[in-house]
Amino acid sequence: MKWLPLLVYVLAAPAIAGSIMIALLTLNADNRTLITGTLAGFLIALPAVWLITRSIRNAIGKSN
Repeated sequence: MKWLPLLVYVLAAPAIAGSIMIALLTLNADNRTLITGTLAGFLIALPAVWLITRSIRNAIGKSN
């Protein structure tokens, strides 16, 4: 299951980055802030993906 972290990142990163971008658009942020916030969202997704993947692997390991 080496593909699991990549799959979770592909699903989670755009959701987190998009949420941050919408929040910044609501605050009428400038373009530099929008780009920085979106990139930060993609970076924030990395530890989130690690935690989600670990939880899935533990759940699968316990069911066997």
